[in-house]
Amino acid sequence: MSRYEQDWVAADPSAILSPVLLSIAAYNTVELLIWIFNTFPRRRGLYFSSILTATLSLMGYLFACFLKLFEAGGDLLGGTIWAISYATLLPAHILVLYSRLHLLLPHNPRLLRCILLMIITTAALTVPAQLIIAIFSATGDTRFAMAEFIIERIAFMGGSLREFILCAVYMTQAFKQLQPIVLAKGRAGRKVMVDLIVVQIVVILLDIGFIVLMCLNLSELETGYGAVLFSVKLKLEFAILNALVRLLRSPMVLLPSSLGVASANHTNNIGNP
Repeated sequence: MSRYEQDWVAADPSAILSPVLLSIAAYNTVELLIWIFNTFPRRRGLYFSSILTATLSLMGYLFACFLKLFEAGGDLLGGTIWAISYATLLPAHILVLYSRLHLLLPHNPRLLRCILLMIITTAALTVPAQLIIAIFSATGDTRFAMAEFIIERIAFMGGSLREFILCAVYMTQAFKQLQPIVLAKGRAGRKVMVDLIVVQIVVILLDIGFIVLMCLNLSELETGYGAVLFSVKLKLEFAILNALVRLLRSPMVLLPSSLGVASANHTNNIGNP
């Protein structure tokens, strides 16, 4: 009897939940691929490339998790695929957030450069070490097990911190840059802003849930939850995208207080293409 079957016989809750969560994440990932190729008629640009890379990396991560779950392919193969996929997934996901912010702040290159420098620096400090240690650990060398444990947590904590920073900057700039449009759109505009806030709160709560699992050292459940976490985050990107499209397509409700602001903003945009 394999370890997977023994876990099910023992009715370990984490051993039961992990395959379920991995299956949910796999379904979400296939759905994401369909959404990506149906949503972007012009398949180029940083936003498209980063969200596609993140989705494909998540597929590789899931494939490695299923190999480990069913004890197929050997530790080295599964560990190598896992290391490459996970090390690619974190930077690709944060680039999705950066590219969304880039669309909102085309005229603030200094802030964008600072954020990009933060992303590149943190990735350069964690990704190479994460790849090397994970691959060596997959060979069965127990000397790297603790190092892998530590670097994985540092990488996720660092990624969560970057995400919190980008979410804070995005919401601050969204309120500032989109305020004239929100005022002009009336109730529909306010609803979109509420939706954006709710999405950011959900993302933060999901990250906190994963950090709790890491602190409790529930590695089996952590694997499945982590896959669902990233698949839901990427799906929420489409929720944000759809909310912004809905904001732009909703009818104008030009109140006296918003008419002047919206007109002034429109004039500035014409003068600064």
